[in-house]
Amino acid sequence: MEVVTQREFREFLLEHRTQMRQVTRDLEFMKSVTVQDVGTEMALRITGISLSSLTRERDRPGTLIKWKKDGKTCLYDIWSLKAYNESRNMEPLPQTMRAA
Repeated sequence: MEVVTQREFREFLLEHRTQMRQVTRDLEFMKSVTVQDVGTEMALRITGISLSSLTRERDRPGTLIKWKKDGKTCLYDIWSLKAYNESRNMEPLPQTMRAA
């Protein structure tokens, strides 16, 4: 059993409360998304990676990113992009998704 000071405990609670708020915002965002597939520009915003990295990752065997071509347009499954982000995250809670 670890003994912590009252200040350490307050800091711990504040940090986790902030993380929980972010998770709640992410969840609300995901619930508000009615479209399952997003274009390349939105995929770049969601993942926070460059176009070349996104292209390389989507073509990598075993990738979490699901995509398809609709004519000349690449469409990405939004849930797979979120799963990709979570797989890269070293923290137990997901990172903030960038606003559109």
